[in-house]
Amino acid sequence: ARMPEGHFVSLTRNPEALPEELLEEFEPRGSEPLGEGAFAVVRLLRRRKTGELFALKCVEKYPLQIRNMLGQMQREVRIHKNLSHPNILQLVRVFDDPSYMFMLLEYCEKGPLRQLVAEAPNSRLAEPEAVFYFDQIIKGVEWMHRNSCVHRDLKLENMLLNAKDEIKICDFGWSAEVETDRLLKTVCGTTAYWPPELWESEPQDEAVDLWALGCLLYEMLASHPPFFAREQQDLSQQVLKLHFACPPWFSNEACHCVHCLLQREPQQRLRSKDLRRHPWLRKFASSA
Repeated sequence: ARMPEGHFVSLTRNPEALPEELLEEFEPRGSEPLGEGAFAVVRLLRRRKTGELFALKCVEKYPLQIRNMLGQMQREVRIHKNLSHPNILQLVRVFDDPSYMFMLLEYCEKGPLRQLVAEAPNSRLAEPEAVFYFDQIIKGVEWMHRNSCVHRDLKLENMLLNAKDEIKICDFGWSAEVETDRLLKTVCGTTAYWPPELWESEPQDEAVDLWALGCLLYEMLASHPPFFAREQQDLSQQVLKLHFACPPWFSNEACHCVHCLLQREPQQRLRSKDLRRHPWLRKFASSA
């Protein structure tokens, strides 16, 4: 689970020692982290018996505690434990000590989809390749929604790739189970992908993920998000007015698929179970 590089200093320190229980079965590879997030450091581990590699997400509790965010981390662990699907990053085990929470995750050596898109010609994917990845993302999201889970921060950085080019959706830090918190009103996630209901502080449900899928699909094909502005106010106006256009190289089917997801009204967005039957995905089904 390689973490995307961020332009910030992590609030979590690289732990000086790992739990004994963990070290009996796994050995650290290198002293430098694989990556850092705002509240996590990720280390590479090797299973002593098999040589298999894993990622260890180390979350220091104190920075979360002083921000009243410990509950959010515990919720992330609870949600992640309950989601088992080929396109969702597997949480193998959790180790807990007084200072840190350690999450043992499957290792995705190819890193985030963001990197693959950035390194592609013109920093965008051809449609058959985009379908190959997008179809996998939809499968993972459909499974989450079927299990009453909303991710709320779907983006290219949170789609990891393993050696087999399989998508693994990660980072459930902003997730909330729909049943426990039916109408989510917390401000969270990535502003470029915020749907109209979030800008207007209206209740949200799984449709926030469908909007994010539209933004993510657009960005894979265009090399930039559908809505972007320096100022938050300008960005919110673009979103609320649905002020975006598909570039000329988008096929009609791709453009239609984006429009089916970037709908102003949440209930109008194409549901994940119906999305896989969209003509654009079926057009390249043989390569998906």
